[in-house]
Amino acid sequence: MAGSTGVREGTAAIARLGKQRSWQAALATFGGMRRMQLKLDIVAYNATISACEQGHQWQLALQLLVRARQKHLLPDIITYNACISASDKSQSWQSALGLLGEVRSARLAPTIITYNAVISACGRGLQWQRAFGFLDLLRSGGGREEEPCAHPLPRPDRVTYNSTLSALERGHSWDHALALLQNMRDTRVAPDVVSINTGIAASARGQHWQGALALLNELLPEHEAPPLPARLVADAVSFNVTISACAAASRWDRALGLVAEMRRRARSPALDVVTYSTSISACGSPLAWPHALDLFEQLLGQRLRPNVIAYNSLVSACERGAQWQTALAVFERLQTSSQLRPDAVSFCSAIRACRRGSRWEATLMLIQDMKAKGTGLQAALTLAAGACGDSGKWEWALELLLNESRRQPSSERSLAHLDVYYFNTAISACNKGQQWELSLALLAEMRGAYISPDQLTFSLLATAAAAARQRDTALELVREMNKHREDKHK
Repeated sequence: MAGSTGVREGTAAIARLGKQRSWQAALATFGGMRRMQLKLDIVAYNATISACEQGHQWQLALQLLVRARQKHLLPDIITYNACISASDKSQSWQSALGLLGEVRSARLAPTIITYNAVISACGRGLQWQRAFGFLDLLRSGGGREEEPCAHPLPRPDRVTYNSTLSALERGHSWDHALALLQNMRDTRVAPDVVSINTGIAASARGQHWQGALALLNELLPEHEAPPLPARLVADAVSFNVTISACAAASRWDRALGLVAEMRRRARSPALDVVTYSTSISACGSPLAWPHALDLFEQLLGQRLRPNVIAYNSLVSACERGAQWQTALAVFERLQTSSQLRPDAVSFCSAIRACRRGSRWEATLMLIQDMKAKGTGLQAALTLAAGACGDSGKWEWALELLLNESRRQPSSERSLAHLDVYYFNTAISACNKGQQWELSLALLAEMRGAYISPDQLTFSLLATAAAAARQRDTALELVREMNKHREDKHK
């Protein structure tokens, strides 16, 4: 009797620790019960597996499943559901499918929790076709010949649909996601805010900002209308994803309108860092930089901490608005931040600002800073070379290319890691310095590194040769350009 009481109390303690996401403490308690040689039942194993699931420890969950079998305990559907959920949270869709196969082999009846976890795991693994296939199976009631079922199948619920919608959106199958959302409206399973948010994200991924706005409006009642049910109230995700869709379409006016709407509506969520950073990124038009600056100041005024995305978006907006001094001042503020570190996007935006301000020396300093910090260089090199070329410093443009080649180990030294865009920039710089022979030498370097020249390459080279009165060379390059165009369209 005392032993069974100890097992019940220990199992209850493990369950409490699992809910607190203290999976290490739950495992320690389980281990203590084993050392006391208590006769553990499948309920104790289930509680411990569930604790591992809460801690995203799918391998430990599976080890416990194996150990339960070794102790001649029969895993039940609760055991398998916890293991499948652990696999889902750890993005192991193959494990989830394997466990579902074991459920069927054991002739256990899968519940809707079983299928929802499997569908979610497939979604995380970008297996949207498999996820949709399981939803289709549940909707058909198991009547498909290719997948006979020993038990009646559960009806799909809202979680089933939402998990499938998420799988379709993640798998870039945005049109299927929107079709499924519409299908939900025709069933007894009414969409909730999660369903609509996923539809908004699918519209954004499909570059259909009008569709995203239309879906958001379903969550925003008119002033005179009765309040919407709690499941259909717009949250921060609703607004932020719609703003992102508008930003991708360069509709900064719509994005700012949504920010104003969030402030105006009493039931709207508070603006957070994601809202501000996404809205600032929408202000990429040359005329929108004052709005980007205003949003950044509002963010600081709310005592929110800007993230790197907010800084990068503001630097880019100011640069596109020809406010290169302001862009560099914002970048400097990011550099001196004790909590944030500039990334490759930050440096590239700063180099663009330097290029606009003809600050070619500053671009070289930024390249050195990137090397010291170990930040990715390739895109920045092209921009820096362009800045040097614009200022007539073709020697420095070539030096950037050669220095980058020298940085490679001697056994791997080549120019193959550079791309056609970099070479075109270097060729353009040489052209501005009237160095047509060097431009042709770069063409030979490209071919030696197995980098195919494009139409712009030939055009730049032909222009350089013609300017140097090298008529035959210019004509030959034009012929190569025409052949390249014909080969590309074959």
